[in-house]
Amino acid sequence: MTRRAAAPMCAAALAVMLALPGCADRPARLSALPDAPPPPLLAPPPAQVAPAEAGRRLLAAGEPELALRRFEEALLADPRSGDALVGAGVASFRLGRLVQARRFLERAVEVAPENAAAWNGLGVVLSALGNQHGAHEALRTAFALDGGRTPEIRTNLALVEHRLSQPVDADSVVAEFELRQTGAGVYRLIARGPAPSEG
Repeated sequence: MTRRAAAPMCAAALAVMLALPGCADRPARLSALPDAPPPPLLAPPPAQVAPAEAGRRLLAAGEPELALRRFEEALLADPRSGDALVGAGVASFRLGRLVQARRFLERAVEVAPENAAAWNGLGVVLSALGNQHGAHEALRTAFALDGGRTPEIRTNLALVEHRLSQPVDADSVVAEFELRQTGAGVYRLIARGPAPSEG
């Protein structure tokens, strides 16, 4: 075949290639490339944990000092956060800062009077400070708000009722209570031992 005869055939072959479906309507595209943008080379950072939630986690991990800082950070953003006030009160109690704990918890029951955990914590702190009558009233309020459903509040109330006529050492009260999770993200001050028997 001569060069002159081959030229029309090459031109015809080129025309067929250009007439493939889609090629005449739009530019060719490499099918291996996805429509979506490629994923980033580095994964995005994890979402920030809210200060109050971080405080609860630190309390559960036995880090009351660090927990207190996070609760105070939460209170800077929202001074009326009942959860942060209760958390700060519980953390202060675990650190032995009873007066500070009382202030946080008194503020908590002021801004969230329906919060049984706040009244429970206040009752425990008042008992540690030697105010058994005030502790009794606070725990009775917690019991009423809770409807008597939480065994730990019943135990705390019975313990304070037992102490009404007895002198109490603050350090012993702090040692008698532990921090225990009683619900999703809810921590309460709970008596370590069983409630004292009457009589």
